[in-house]
Amino acid sequence: MIGRSGKHQSTDLPPGSHGRRRSSRVALESLLAALLVGGLLVLGGGPAWAGTGSAATASSAASVGAQAVDYYEIRARHSDKCLDVANASVAHGTRVVQGNCWGGANQRWRWIAVGNGYYEIRPQHSGKCLDVANASNAHGTPVVQGDCWGGTNQHWRFVALANGFYEIRARHSDKCLDVANASQAHAGPVVQGDCWGGTNQHWRLAYAGTWG
Repeated sequence: MIGRSGKHQSTDLPPGSHGRRRSSRVALESLLAALLVGGLLVLGGGPAWAGTGSAATASSAASVGAQAVDYYEIRARHSDKCLDVANASVAHGTRVVQGNCWGGANQRWRWIAVGNGYYEIRPQHSGKCLDVANASNAHGTPVVQGDCWGGTNQHWRFVALANGFYEIRARHSDKCLDVANASQAHAGPVVQGDCWGGTNQHWRLAYAGTWG
């Protein structure tokens, strides 16, 4: 089941007052916002992997694994819940949901730039890609984690909104990452939806730590 053990607290912020820690986070997230929107951010390093099984892929995986990587929670505005791979599964095709934030690796995400302002978005626990199932263009299509293969249904862009929130749009459809029916519930399904400005389509990034 998706864990409910309480929110993870980052340990790599400098010591000092709560105000200093908050200032550090605000500065970091402001820099992140500028880089995301400008298409300049590469967290985890290297280009997107186009397939599996090749010597080049193995080399890229080893290179990425050796680097320090920043991870973020992706939180829905309407519920403040976290983008979550259900049950922390590592299987291809597993549904992505919103879950109570508890700091699990299935709720920590990084991005890899693939060009033209788009990114692969990958959870820490599996390294798979955020994926619109079957590359469908339909409103309401489930979002899953899938084996990374370079498809445009696995490429996402961040559209900056007010107050540090983003729309996250799929490249193949230009639809928005969406919590279905604006549910507030733990395990509410995440889909691609026609973009309409609802807060269930607005997401913020919360620094979760650095690993590597």
